[in-house]
Amino acid sequence: MKPVRALDHIGIAVRSLDDQKSFYAETLGAEFEGIEEVLSQKVRVAFYKINDVRLELLEPTDPESPIAKFIEKRGEGMHHMAFPGKGGTFNIATTGAGLHSSFFYSSFTFQQ
Repeated sequence: MKPVRALDHIGIAVRSLDDQKSFYAETLGAEFEGIEEVLSQKVRVAFYKINDVRLELLEPTDPESPIAKFIEKRGEGMHHMAFPGKGGTFNIATTGAGLHSSFFYSSFTFQQ
């Protein structure tokens, strides 16, 4: 495996985008970039940027969504890190049980 040379974004599971806005924008000074709904994942995503680091806050829109289940089991917090791959793919590192567990890697192609 080649070493990681960049981080595309960090995905953070939250119950409510609105409840988190002041922390990320005011406390951390992150630049708000917008919100997008990803119907296939049953999630709303708020995009923030701090210098070269992008944060994606993930709010479930359905109690059966993967993010809702993640929050139910593990609480709010870091869900994944995404590293740029070849040809528009991302290598995803997801945590199984919080920040101190091992990571599981997979790849996917981002489609807008």
